[in-house]
Amino acid sequence: AGLGPDDANFRFLPPADAKLALVNGSIDAWSTWEPYTAMAETAKHARVLVNGRGLWSGLSYLAATDAALAAKRDALGDFLQRVVRAQVWSYQHVDSFSVTLARIIGIAPEAARLQFARRQTVWRAIDPQLIAEQQ
Repeated sequence: AGLGPDDANFRFLPPADAKLALVNGSIDAWSTWEPYTAMAETAKHARVLVNGRGLWSGLSYLAATDAALAAKRDALGDFLQRVVRAQVWSYQHVDSFSVTLARIIGIAPEAARLQFARRQTVWRAIDPQLIAEQQ
């Protein structure tokens, strides 16, 4: 839009404070992440001006210390298998999962469903291609 760095006043606010400031007109825009974007959109408090899809990898990781891997490898493997099975189930039961997620994290079911639909998590091994993508 032809704006420079001095044309905006950037401030960090925790998500709840930023949402309130946006709703009451104290700020003009809010840069945030899920589920806050889905909450604002489904409550009709805001609309997305631009999103970061395609601008970064969005990768997340499950990590353990070397000591935990050495001492608890079987338990960690079991945990990973349970997480993967739960995730598969969640994508097969989106409505049920969204209602439960909404109740657990305290957001509207519509917002839970929207942010979940956007997530589309895929499990990948850490390999040279993934490392290059993260870098």
